[in-house]
Amino acid sequence: MKKLVFIIFASTLLSCNLIPPDTTVTNNSSYTVSFKYSNSNNDIIILEPNSTASSQYNFSSVIILQPDKRVMQSRKQSDNIIFISDLPSWEVRVENKSNDPIFLTADGWMDEMIVPSGDFINDENHVNQIYTKTPQFVVQSLTFPLDVQWQFINDIYYVVIRN
Repeated sequence: MKKLVFIIFASTLLSCNLIPPDTTVTNNSSYTVSFKYSNSNNDIIILEPNSTASSQYNFSSVIILQPDKRVMQSRKQSDNIIFISDLPSWEVRVENKSNDPIFLTADGWMDEMIVPSGDFINDENHVNQIYTKTPQFVVQSLTFPLDVQWQFINDIYYVVIRN
């Protein structure tokens, strides 16, 4: 009888450990995020800011599809929760001293900018946010060659474009 109770107790413990815990994804970012669970063929899941999604399976991470280069994920192992949050960002101020408007990008780490020629003005044409500390600025213009110089001072990127 004691063996039977022990076998039932042991099998109950083993069966509980074989069922993986649920994975919860919490979107703490300011973006609507689309993702898939890693190592799965599940459909794409869309999460609005401040919302959660759960899966009955245990996943170690998610594959973030959108927005690209704007959010990151972290995991709380003990609770099997994946948090999505905004990447840190820094301000970019652009002064275009060339003769023509320029098109400025940074390999997807900031929104594309069209910057008119002239002095710096604190507006949406001259100020942007970048989500990397190692930018690779790319400038396109009708005027070539262009000289692109930038400095990082007090958490702000200052970019100056010249002919």
